[in-house]
Amino acid sequence: MAYFQLHDHPAWADFQVPVEQSTTELTPSSAPTYSKTKPIVNPPTLQGLTEWLPDTTRPSVHAASVIPLKDGNWRAFWFAGSREGAADVVILSATWDSVIKQWGPASVVLDREGAQAGLGRYIAKLGNPVPMRNINGQLQLYVVAVSIGGWAGSS
Repeated sequence: MAYFQLHDHPAWADFQVPVEQSTTELTPSSAPTYSKTKPIVNPPTLQGLTEWLPDTTRPSVHAASVIPLKDGNWRAFWFAGSREGAADVVILSATWDSVIKQWGPASVVLDREGAQAGLGRYIAKLGNPVPMRNINGQLQLYVVAVSIGGWAGSS
């Protein structure tokens, strides 16, 4: 699996952890024992979604993942190309604008050549992007990268 940390790309929304507007008092009997984090009050939603992802001009699109942003919008990541596993597959991203209830244009986040340069090894295939935040609130994007063979040989 490849890991890429995303920093201040000008076309992207702010990648900060959603800010809590207030805290909720939990009694000992209602406090969850599995988490030390506080719940987010008024989390962003995709309510009002009328269309899915924007047109990518690529015939095969797969493995979409979304993550909420601090400003109430959502960021989606997916891979697209002529077919799954093809050399022309790229990782794309777009932002759902919660005010106008519409997806923004898709932009290429990573292509095979960029992954090769970043990882310092040959990459035959890219796929399955999964965004997450680290403990500092920075967005991290994990993707599957295949150097030899099929998906079973991915790292």
